[in-house]
Amino acid sequence: MSKEDHYAFIQGDRIDLTPRNKEHIEIYTKWQNDPNVRRLMRNEIPKTVAEMEKRFESRGEENDRTGFELWHKGDKKPIGSAGIFRISWTSRTAIMGLKIAYIFTTNKGSYSVAEKAGFTRVGILKNEGYVNGKFVDAYIYKILREEWEEIVKS
Repeated sequence: MSKEDHYAFIQGDRIDLTPRNKEHIEIYTKWQNDPNVRRLMRNEIPKTVAEMEKRFESRGEENDRTGFELWHKGDKKPIGSAGIFRISWTSRTAIMGLKIAYIFTTNKGSYSVAEKAGFTRVGILKNEGYVNGKFVDAYIYKILREEWEEIVKS
């Protein structure tokens, strides 16, 4: 698959959710190490391309998580990533993250996206993260399958 190819798992008007593409490892590594991205994630350790490749390969063997690219149709390139983690096939639950498990209260962009996508804020974790030299709270969001299916239908 070339860098221009993508296979939409979920299609949107401007952005598709596609499987992660190994050919984009260098882009993922750049994102992981970007100080502006990293400060709002839980990634304190620098990552190399080789480490990201190893992680990419091992993720294919795990059945409790999956990851996606956010593919910009107009620009024909990945602009972000998302994942579903801690999938429990028996209880039919999971955690979805846009590079996050919880959204820090200082990250207005991420929680605005979650709310626009139909997620409901259900809680707050006090002093959950450490960003720019101080502890910050994190919002917890949820969406039920039925709620998601209603959104997708409309």
